[in-house]
Amino acid sequence: MALTKSDIVAGLREVGVRPGMVLMVHASLSALGRVEGGAVTVIEALIEALSPDGTLAMPAFAEPGEVFDVQTSPTTVGAIAEAFRTWPAVQRSLHPTHSLCALGPMAEELVAGHIQEATPFSHTSPWGKIARHRQGYFLLLGVDQNSNVLLHVAEDVVDAPYLTTVVADYRDPDTGEIRQKQISRFPQGHRDFLSLDSLFLDTGAMRKGKIGNAACSLIHAGKALELLILALRRDATAVLCSNPRCDDCLRHRAAIRRVKLSEECFTLAAVADEVSPGLQDLPWCLEVLARAGVRDVELGPAIMRALLENGEPAQLDVAEALADAQARLLSVAWFVPADDWRADAVTTLEPVLEVAQRLGARKLVLSPTPPATNPEEWSQEARQFLCGLRPAAEAAEVEILVENVPGTPLSTAAACAALFEALPEGTAKLAFNPAHFAQAGERPVLEALVKKKLKRYVGQLYVCDGCGPGAPLREDYVPVGQGEGQVKELISNLRARCFPGSICLRAGWGTGEAVFMAQAAAFWRLLESL
Repeated sequence: MALTKSDIVAGLREVGVRPGMVLMVHASLSALGRVEGGAVTVIEALIEALSPDGTLAMPAFAEPGEVFDVQTSPTTVGAIAEAFRTWPAVQRSLHPTHSLCALGPMAEELVAGHIQEATPFSHTSPWGKIARHRQGYFLLLGVDQNSNVLLHVAEDVVDAPYLTTVVADYRDPDTGEIRQKQISRFPQGHRDFLSLDSLFLDTGAMRKGKIGNAACSLIHAGKALELLILALRRDATAVLCSNPRCDDCLRHRAAIRRVKLSEECFTLAAVADEVSPGLQDLPWCLEVLARAGVRDVELGPAIMRALLENGEPAQLDVAEALADAQARLLSVAWFVPADDWRADAVTTLEPVLEVAQRLGARKLVLSPTPPATNPEEWSQEARQFLCGLRPAAEAAEVEILVENVPGTPLSTAAACAALFEALPEGTAKLAFNPAHFAQAGERPVLEALVKKKLKRYVGQLYVCDGCGPGAPLREDYVPVGQGEGQVKELISNLRARCFPGSICLRAGWGTGEAVFMAQAAAFWRLLESL
């Protein structure tokens, strides 16, 4: 049986619509079922329920990418909103992306000045004006919270880090000229607004009902907005989903994390080779790193070897990939056999430094590999090697870092301390790998950082965990916080000193996206717990 106007009015009364309200309606005609007279009947019922003292409003969003004309551009939000756009005496706000139509005593006040707003959903926009009105309500008629633009007002108020800036064209209604408007705090992509139902219901900000086949929700705009602002200020990720395959929410989280990082003294980086050591996979690796909130990149030995083998064309491709991803190259890493840490071997690193300089790297991480035929003499030879490398590194504007590695002359804190204490100041710093100290049977904080005073020499901390001798998976990295690397304590200690160096995420060479993202998530949980 078809719904009549009186059926709809009765349903509106039951859910709480009253005369005199300022009511923003998001509606689906098809959700109601069969309606006598279609969209026209629904609009007539809404007007009757509000009485002449009430104001009815609906979204009038236009087609993205087209020139907006306030008089002729159709809406993209359903048959009811489109019918309302052409309703007698309805006024429409001038805004190229998020216009609004209104009818009633407050219509003129609602639509006035929208084009002058820097953001579409500011507290002085039509949407914000409804939220500030004592009798301002939002009605969801056959649609869910994903259609509720009130939620964008809250994101605008807190200046959510994931909001973006766009440019849109519109026709000036007075001159007919095409004008362009830059729109800040523009909402894009998925958010988990559906989870807000319980928050609004439990606090009395929302009532639920049913009209025909359509579930409906009446929301007090001011109360709901206050609740959402509080939730977003408490947790910037409050409306983001936890789906690891939701690219939108991953990008939003990354934006939030970049804001948090801007408050830190250290630079956060990650080793691209961890995701995939293949040079051809680098654009994808950079995308994965960006979703983890990381823009600064270390290219490990696998990718660096490929860059040396493939020459300048490959290096230019990498530079382009970094630029496209808006990533920055922090460091390049290279394995140097322990027996090659000699003054006469410095020239072997010239090609590596050339690539580092060409790509704009700021650091060169050197890792010794076994064997060392004369371990007792190694520290002296390594000192000469690093001193000999310093002029070329300074010319390339690259800082030298040296990583501690198990099974090499730099496996222990004592060996690291002996090397750095013998070096002239400014020659090199330590790329502190806590997993490697743990695998060598040492406690990274007490023995390495504190007793041997390695904190004086740390230029980079790798975020990776490991287990000591006799433990399972001793040769492998384990998830952060599940080994003996004391990663949380290390980060806390360095942050207390306003550590100006870099903290670099590692999960193991070529372990893939899933392992890396899990490692990154563990790091963020750790940082948020400090």
